Amino acid sequence: MPTDEHRSTRKAPPPPGLGVADRRLWDAATRQLRDARRPQDGLSRVLLTDACRNANDTERLAAQLAAEQVTVPGNTGQPRPNPLFAEVRRSRELTSQLLSRVGLGTAGQR
Repeated sequence: MPTDEHRSTRKAPPPPGLGVADRRLWDAATRQLRDARRPQDGLSRVLLTDACRNANDTERLAAQLAAEQVTVPGNTGQPRPNPLFAEVRRSRELTSQLLSRVGLGTAGQR
């Protein structure tokens, strides 16, 4: 039976369905948790999985924003920032908060 020390230092397999960017985040986060000797429980795996999937969504939103105009017409025709800016910002904040709940960094830090 593995000891607590062995359990906290072995490589955690990623959940199925992660893309390339999410997998990079998973590998980096689990490596940092291993280096800090923090065991992963079920909740931290769920939160980390959500953070990885959200990071992938953020990347997709940012790519869409890069393909669009920085400003869009407002309801009276005035230029206003593309609403995707706010979505990308909120998505990055959520990823940061999820990583913070797992014990990686501080919420709001990037």
